[in-house]
Amino acid sequence: MYNIIKDKDILVIGNAMSMDEGKLKLELAKKPIVCAFNKGVEKYNPDIALFNTVNYWIGRINKYNIRGLITHVSPKGRPAVKADFEIPLDFIDDLRSEVGPRPSAGCIVNTFLAKKDLGIKGVTLIGFDFKTTPTWYDMDRTEEPHNYALEREYTLSTLVKEKGFRII
Repeated sequence: MYNIIKDKDILVIGNAMSMDEGKLKLELAKKPIVCAFNKGVEKYNPDIALFNTVNYWIGRINKYNIRGLITHVSPKGRPAVKADFEIPLDFIDDLRSEVGPRPSAGCIVNTFLAKKDLGIKGVTLIGFDFKTTPTWYDMDRTEEPHNYALEREYTLSTLVKEKGFRII
């Protein structure tokens, strides 16, 4: 994973229904390294496929169309034998003090990409509204285990303001 993202611009596509598809097309035209989550992997065919539980999602999408690096981002379902890369558990544990006991997959990935030693040129986030709207593939969920208010505050103050991420 490190060789793929070093010195590159990264576009992380969230799954909020509020995402502006026109702005997404403009960002994709810049030819960044594209990351997408869960069922969004099927929709966007990213360079880095991000799954909260790899075995669950790969069993539900057409895995033969996945061209990107398969990355496991959650503490659940470990070890993920079908993953090319797993975000380290100690990294996820450290994030809990900032955003609550159960960080979302988006927050985990975005914070991981902020690590200075990765050598990433820049990160743009699109499709993240911290559950102001449902995700485009999961509209039935009424109870959330994540603290989206804390994740929003953390993302805006730490990732955007301090680390220089762009958020659309």
